[in-house]
Formats: sequence, structure tokens, C-alpha cells
Amino acid sequence: MLEWRRLTLVENDEFPAQSRKAIIVYRNAVDPDAADCAKQFEALFKEHGWHLEWRGRISDTGHFHSRAHEIIAIVKGSTILALGGGRGKRVVLDVGDAILIPPGLLHRQAGAWTGGVEAVGAVPEGVEWDLRREPPPDEPDGGAALVDRPSCDPILGIRGPFGLRQ
Repeated sequence: MLEWRRLTLVENDEFPAQSRKAIIVYRNAVDPDAADCAKQFEALFKEHGWHLEWRGRISDTGHFHSRAHEIIAIVKGSTILALGGGRGKRVVLDVGDAILIPPGLLHRQAGAWTGGVEAVGAVPEGVEWDLRREPPPDEPDGGAALVDRPSCDPILGIRGPFGLRQ
């Protein structure tokens, strides 16, 4: 059964590009026993106005996206995702799980790859995304604070945590 929860990070100075926007973890977003989880996730993303950007491994080098929210969905195996640098949080993700990463949040794969892990990633339609390792000196968050909330949740559509603007 699908469950979701919000995560927050404690402010730290280790890496200045730390988003204060919500991180959403979706457990069992698709049936983990299905023949092709990737196709299930891709159908959800398309239905809810998100564009598939990549398939494969999650980078093990810390990075962030200053212009876009990113949904990462595990389609094979399991892994640990590090959020917010060394003093941030670590989240275990299994096949069928997904995580919504807000703009400006440092993230990377942090080990424990099992089962030949594969993932898919998407961003909202019409959004250009970038990949940064550190913010410019004059913009500590890389401009991420200016990015609007997505108009539709990538997993739950208008029923989800990003489905209705508050």
C-alpha cells in the first residue's frame, strides 16, 4: 500500500545549497513485484505532467539542481540516498519507492547498492534542469529559492502533497 511522508533537514553550514522545501518519500508507489516498475513510474510521471530525464544509476557524487524538483524512483534493487551532505539524512529506498528532491538540495547515492539497482528520474514538464556541485558565490542556494512548487504531484497527481497549491 502506498504511503508517503515529508522529511526536513536541520540547517547546516557544511554545504550552503540546502533547500528548505519539502522532501517527500513515497513507499510502495508502484507494485514492487510487477514485471516492469520503470514503465509504471514512467506512466505516472507522464499522467501527472512530469518528463522522464534519465534511466540508470543515481550519481554517487554530491550534486543539486538549482532550477527543478527531481523525482527519483527505484525500479530495481535497493540503495541508500544521502541528502544534505555529511550531517544530512540518509534514506533507504527499495524497488517501488520514490523520493521527491526539491531544488537546491545536495543529494547522492551513498552505497548499499543491491540487486543491480536501477532508477528513473523526472522533472516537471517544461522545466529546464541543471546539475551543480557547488553554488556560485553570489547565490548560496544557486537560485533554488525562486523555483515554484510543481503544479502536480508526480506520483499522486492532484491528490498528493504537491497537487494543490497552498
